[in-house]
Formats: sequence, C-alpha cells, structure tokens
Amino acid sequence: MAVPTQLGVQDAQFLHADTESSPANVAVILIFGPPQSGHESPDLDALTEHVRSRLHTSAVFTRRLRRVPLNLDYPYWVDDDAFDVDFHLQYSRLPKPGTWAQFRRFVSRYHNKPLDMHRPLWEVCLVDGLDSIDMVPKGGFALIVKAHHAAIDGTSGMHFFSGLLDTDAAGTPSVDSHSNSPHAGPAPAYREVLARALLNNVRSPVRLMESIVRAMPAVLPMLTARLTGRGQASRRVPDSRFNRAVSPVKQFDVTWFGLDDFKTIKNSVTGATINDVVLAVCGGALRRYLSRHKELPEESLVAWVPVNARSPGADADGGGNAISAMTVPLFTELGDPRERLVAISALTRAAKQEASRRPAKALIAVASQLPAYTMALTARLLSTANSRLRLCNAMITNVPGPQQPLYLRGSKCLYQFGLTPIGDGLGLVIGTPSYNGQIAFTVMSTPKILPDIEMFMRCMRRSFEALHTACVRSGMPRKVRR
Repeated sequence: MAVPTQLGVQDAQFLHADTESSPANVAVILIFGPPQSGHESPDLDALTEHVRSRLHTSAVFTRRLRRVPLNLDYPYWVDDDAFDVDFHLQYSRLPKPGTWAQFRRFVSRYHNKPLDMHRPLWEVCLVDGLDSIDMVPKGGFALIVKAHHAAIDGTSGMHFFSGLLDTDAAGTPSVDSHSNSPHAGPAPAYREVLARALLNNVRSPVRLMESIVRAMPAVLPMLTARLTGRGQASRRVPDSRFNRAVSPVKQFDVTWFGLDDFKTIKNSVTGATINDVVLAVCGGALRRYLSRHKELPEESLVAWVPVNARSPGADADGGGNAISAMTVPLFTELGDPRERLVAISALTRAAKQEASRRPAKALIAVASQLPAYTMALTARLLSTANSRLRLCNAMITNVPGPQQPLYLRGSKCLYQFGLTPIGDGLGLVIGTPSYNGQIAFTVMSTPKILPDIEMFMRCMRRSFEALHTACVRSGMPRKVRR
C-alpha cells in the first residue's frame, strides 16, 4: 500500500500564505490556432474526454489535501476517492467583440478565483470567442490551466501542463503515454496522523539545532555582510510603488520577443546568459517607467529571482516545490543598456558562486525542522514582511519551455505565457517563459499599483529595442509581436 506523501516545507509555505483576495494560484495560458484538416474545434465534452485520457501523466490531477487538525503537522497529499474530472473543467465564451482587453480581464478574474481546497488543486477553462484579437486567427481558442502553488512550481508545473498537450497534430502525447505518476496513497487514519504529528514535533527541536549547526558555514557570510555593510547581501532595497499592499483586483499584460534576438544579445557580452538579458530588459523598462513618473530612486531596484533547486535528473512529475532564489540589483541607476547587462552578468556569476555555498538550501533545511504550527504562523508573517522590510522590489522569473510546437486535438499552440501570485509588498511580478522560439514577458500587478500597464509594456519594448541596438550595432531589431 502506498504511503501518503506529506507536503514539504515550501509547499506548506505557499499553502499557509494563501489568502482569499490573493490566492497562491499559478496558471499557464495557451492560445491555439484553428484545428487542422480532419479535426473539429474542441468543445467541453471533447476537452473532458481528452483530459480524462491524460490523468495518468501527473499525480497532481487526482490528489487532494488532507490537513492535520490544529496545524500540528504538515498536511498530506492523498488520493481523492471522490474524484470527478467534470468538477475541474469549464467553458466560457468572450462577449462580442472578443478583444484582447476583454480576454485579459477574464483571465485575471479567473486566475484570482480561489480553488476548492477540498478537491485536487487544479482547473482547466476553455475560452472561445477571441474574434477581435489580431494575433489569433479565426477559429482560434485559449486554454487556461490553473493550479495551486502548493502543488507545483515552475518546473513541475511545466510537466503538469505539458501532460495535456501533443507533439504533433496527429495526437502523439508530449509526455510518455505509458508512464504512470505515483499515486498519493489513501488517506491515513486520524490516529495515525496525530501519532506522526506528535513524533515529528518531539523530534523538531533536536533536528532544528542540528540543521542550524550545519547551516552556519553557509549562512554566516550572508549575515556578516548584512551586519558590516559589505558585499552584495548588504545592498539597500529602495522604496517603490511596487512595495505597496495589493488590491483584490489583479491585472496582467504580455509582450513577445524572438528568442534568437535574446541569444544574439547574450552572445555579445562574454559570460552573459539569457536570464541576464531578461533581467537587463526588465531593469531598463523599470527605469523608463519610473522616470516618466518622476519616481526613479537613486539606488538600484532589486529583483527576487527564483532558481530551480532540483538535482539534475530529478523527476518533476510528482509536483511540489523545489525553489531556491537570489536577489539581483537591476542597475536601474545606469542609463546605458549594455552597461546594465554587463553589470548584471558579472553580479549573477558572483551570486552563483556564492550560491555554491548553499545558503538558501541551508536556510530551507533549517525551516524544514520548524514545527508545523510555527510554520503556519511564519508563513503568514512572511506574506506581509516584504511590504514592511522591503526584501525586494519585484519578482522576475524565467522558466525555459519547450522549443518545438505543441498541439491540442489537432490545433497548434501559437503562444504560451504564465501567471503567478502577487501579494502585499510584492505588487509586480514579471514572468518570462519561452516556447517555440518566443519569449513572453508577462507583467502582473494591480490597477492601483500599475494604473497604466499599457505604458509599462511600451517601456518594456523600448528597453528591449535599446538593448538590442546597443549590443548588436546592426540597426533596429526585428519587429516584436505586440
């Protein structure tokens, strides 16, 4: 009999930080062209049958949470004996004329709607009626795949989302159709749950002290930098409009660039990476936007950059989170775009060397030994800490995606982009997933914090153009998508 899987420390943090106005949902939005010859446009019944045929590709589909009373221990993933795929699927059609603005509003509302915590933590919505969106051909449609962050991170989420798609119009699954993700296991009896909770809480103080001792060689240099004012860890994070409380109403916008243009820019600076170019473009956009509003601080804005912490070759089909992170100054005080990229590249290389001493993993190891009831309180406090302590000004996440076209029942996926949670003190998140030669810059915020998001997107495009021109010196770049 399978043993129920208990949530890890990071999974539990996302679970406890969830609020009604800012649920910890993540989503991927897939925009498809019309079906190729021999296929019909998908309806809800066809989508239901398709999803049912792919449930085996990820454990996320059929497992639900089993909480421990009074948060005495971390919750468990257990098989949902009452699972019904119909509860997780829905269809919607945009009202005429079906514009990009209407689509953005619909997706924002759908993404921010809390999931049913008594069922497996995912939903899929088929959206039709995209008739007046220039980049979508007639007969195109969209798919919104939403899940809770406690269940997936960027890497495991990519596996979860990809399980629904095909590698060709004939319907060849993108995930091995013969593989089966492990079941979560049956729900343990309450007596067993409470016995484990008692044992784990008795062990926690001893294991906590052992973790602290192991973590000190990695964490001590970071603490020393904070106390002495020397090193990157001591860099001050300036105040910004993005460090305010967020409202329940969320918004997003997207612009696309060619991935080859980013590779060209990367190759013009020795040692630079695609992620460095992403950060440099974002830094330039923030500089332009805040300068327009006369809010550009003298100090550089600082970004929080998640990093995949899975070991090479580790499976992601079981879901869950394995994230480290680094804080990176975006050098918004620099006016020259190429100089900004050079500075960011040098700093991220140094940050990776510092990360080799594993301070982030050491801190996670310490946190994993906290009693569950303490973690529940800590997660709530951390959800508001950034607005008071200003740990960063924005989050910028880059998740490489598949570089070959994917399909759904004969329809080619034209565009992909993702949405992540925002919260108080972290009112700007920029996600940059890549897919099939494109890289999407998805900006998430609220109308209160970013009332002119269209201007911000123009600043993003101008920042890219300026960086491309400065690095390549070969005229203006190829036309961007939007």
